[in-house]
Amino acid sequence: MEHVESGVPVPSHRLVLIERVGDLIVLYTHGGTLVNRTIARMLGEVLTERLGYPVGVQQDAYAVILQLPRPGIDTTLIVQTIMDVANMDDKTFIDYAMRAITKTGIFKRKFVHVARRFDVIKKDRELSDLAITNLIELYKGSPVFTETLKEVLMRDFDLDNTFLFLKSLVNGERRLITIERSEFSPMSKEVVDKISHRLEVMAPDKLDKLVRESVKARLLNESMTLVCLNCGWVGSVRNKDLPDRPKCPNCGSEKLGALRIDEERVKQVVERWREGKAKSEDNELIEYINRTAELVGKYGKLAVLALSSRVRIDDIEEFLPKISDIDKLVLIIHDLEKRELRRRFME
Repeated sequence: MEHVESGVPVPSHRLVLIERVGDLIVLYTHGGTLVNRTIARMLGEVLTERLGYPVGVQQDAYAVILQLPRPGIDTTLIVQTIMDVANMDDKTFIDYAMRAITKTGIFKRKFVHVARRFDVIKKDRELSDLAITNLIELYKGSPVFTETLKEVLMRDFDLDNTFLFLKSLVNGERRLITIERSEFSPMSKEVVDKISHRLEVMAPDKLDKLVRESVKARLLNESMTLVCLNCGWVGSVRNKDLPDRPKCPNCGSEKLGALRIDEERVKQVVERWREGKAKSEDNELIEYINRTAELVGKYGKLAVLALSSRVRIDDIEEFLPKISDIDKLVLIIHDLEKRELRRRFME
């Protein structure tokens, strides 16, 4: 009664109502939980792609909530996006649905369960959200990924009925109307109070670019211990302060070893080494210093940056000859660090 008295149209299975207040949108779909969950994630995926910023989504059996990244976005864009999704052919629809579904918390949780069944992840290992995201990317197309997708499509989403629902907006079986208000109607207020606190954020694909930028910033801000093979100088330098061709500040030699090891410990080993008193446990570190010095002598600062990463030196020796700039270096290191993460989980 309160809703009727507010003058806002009453949504039904034939009338799809979009009600907007600020950055929040309530979309009445009456599609049921599985259909509405699918609609919410697809709209979130497409809107995130178009806006370039994360969009929050949530649903119940009767409505979908969208939280826009800012209040000033034109509602016409939202309506146009809904209709663009409704007008997708089946192949495009499935492509977007797969992209959206594999980013959801439901898929991530199910992936962990399936991966444990496959012994990809140890049963007692706890994973961060970022680690799970990286594992999903690494295992895309694998039996673990395929089985996870199969299970969530059977139990948690409904592509067939979502497709039919959206087509009903195109063929006129359902009518779409939009209302913008300063406060939500009585029914919408109930929906917002019930589910808005559980919004799931659909992250943009450019997040991967942000992760690479983060890797780049991390490498540049690392401090490395450098060792001159010519005069024995040992010092600590931040990578971003290095020239393209690092040289020993004492003798000018470019034959510099680079290590992620405490400077004092390295000094002790180098002193024993130069005095001919190296211990047997020093040999591994001395060999590593020589290998890194050869890389730095050939490839300069790029070698130091690579050695600052979590990538094994065998891999660095293999890919450095193919690298010409820092952006290409970061791209390869980002990929190799993800592979190393996968290797550790499999051990």
